[in-house]
Amino acid sequence: MRQKSLSVLFIVVIAFTACKSIRSNKQQGNSEAQSELNEQISPLIKGEMDSIVHADTTIIYCDYLQSPSLILKYYTKTNYNPIWLGTNGLSAMGDTLVSVIRNCYKDGLDSAQYHLADIDALCKKAFANKKITKPSRSIAHLDVLLTDAFFTYAAQQYAGCIHSPTQNVDWAQNFKSISLTDSLQKASESGQIGNILKNFVCTQPQYIALKKVLSRFLDFRNKGSWTTLPEDTHLEKGDTGARVTLLYKHLLLTGDITDNHNAANIVYDDSLAEAVKRYQTRNGLKITGKISDPEAKELNKDINERINQIELNMERMRWLPRKMPQTFVMVNIAGFNLVVVDSNKPALTMKVIAGKPYKQTPLFISTITYITLNPWWIVPESIATGEMLPAVKKDRNYLEKKNIKVYASLQPNAPEVSPSKIKWNTLTASNFRYHFRQTPGSWNSLGRYLFMFPNTYDVYLHDTPNKNLFSEQARAFSHGCMRIEKPLDLAEYLLKENTGWTKDHISEVVASDEKDVKIILKKPVDIYICYWTAWVNDNGQISFVPDIYNYDQSLNDDLHKCSPQIHRGAQP
Repeated sequence: MRQKSLSVLFIVVIAFTACKSIRSNKQQGNSEAQSELNEQISPLIKGEMDSIVHADTTIIYCDYLQSPSLILKYYTKTNYNPIWLGTNGLSAMGDTLVSVIRNCYKDGLDSAQYHLADIDALCKKAFANKKITKPSRSIAHLDVLLTDAFFTYAAQQYAGCIHSPTQNVDWAQNFKSISLTDSLQKASESGQIGNILKNFVCTQPQYIALKKVLSRFLDFRNKGSWTTLPEDTHLEKGDTGARVTLLYKHLLLTGDITDNHNAANIVYDDSLAEAVKRYQTRNGLKITGKISDPEAKELNKDINERINQIELNMERMRWLPRKMPQTFVMVNIAGFNLVVVDSNKPALTMKVIAGKPYKQTPLFISTITYITLNPWWIVPESIATGEMLPAVKKDRNYLEKKNIKVYASLQPNAPEVSPSKIKWNTLTASNFRYHFRQTPGSWNSLGRYLFMFPNTYDVYLHDTPNKNLFSEQARAFSHGCMRIEKPLDLAEYLLKENTGWTKDHISEVVASDEKDVKIILKKPVDIYICYWTAWVNDNGQISFVPDIYNYDQSLNDDLHKCSPQIHRGAQP
């Protein structure tokens, strides 16, 4: 029995050794075939690289290269060996890259930027029965275009298709430099190109949520299920008819209605009115429960327009740093709201008043470092000369009514000047040398709270005496600073690491006569001033708001007219 077992074991070992030998020989054969292929193709690739260097051209096949310098660097480093080709056509790595490009629309990206049509054409031209027919320039073109597609796709996923500074967004300095050539080398060595490309994709929770909604809206378009209402639609409770049915179907798609009844005899009843209110609340409309011109205008948006709006906001999300802090403040200028995010969840939300379209609030990242209670307001020169000087000329008591004092300069010890001693009619913006300061109090334009963060724009968060403006849906009323609805709540949250600064104590100081009380945050908090015209709530429902600064249109124009480049953060 033992002898038989040993015989069986011996046979198994022989078989295993034989299989291993066959596999080794096969691998050696594949390696030799790949080496032979590389020897045939590398001179062709070198010829294309030489044409880039000497003829100063960046056109390969029928398309412009987006990253010629990176391509030259990489091919020179690898002796011009093909990267994406195997003996049977595209290698597994090449197949993966083409698949990623083909599905880039799921991230709101355009496959045309990655040469997909030319890659498909070259594959048909160069391969027969999944074999390379004969090494030719077409093969070299294919490999080069795929390399360019890798660099362009990775860079655009990492930092966006457009330079954010061209969109008045000062976020570029927050990107950590990456080496795209090193990334390609790692992909080539490991074969894990799919995982490496995933590392470039934005992982912000809001980006992932937008991506899911984009998929849903693409499905609406493909199935033809998206409904719109004519802009002259006016509906209220008790109404029936085709337009009520269209409204019902639309609110089913947006998730404002969840019970799908027979849509043949829909009545505009209480439940439909409540669904309309939910839609109005989410989309920054006046909450009436009725359909009038503003609602009809929004409900008339074509599915392609909504898809484009989602894609534009996904592009903006790609401009954000890949790693966000645990706690941060984010202000959405287009949505007129502020949220404090803690561990990816909203800890505090409130309404915001932002800059007028001709006094736009800038978009940037900074860090809140201190809070001032009962602040003085040092009036900016543009407001002093543009608005207050003409008012003083009309009414000599204007400054007194507004509790504004006049000083000889901005120096802390500058002498105060009596308004009665100034010849106001002789002053203009060009010869105005005085400085206005508004005293602390309930009348102060900054209110009782001022939240400061370093920036070159001289804007900040602050309280306001004009609380009534928060009842407005569109709140673009300021000169650029952001007035917030719940300053005490925000102060309490930001000061939670500062011993003794409880909500009650903060309120006591505010109610006192103590002026300009500066509190340094023990734990500074990053603030992101952003512009989202589309975002997703915790229920997976999307909100769309008007493009108050026309930034969507500007970004859309840039994306269509500008050839994509390797952008910030991408290094050779």
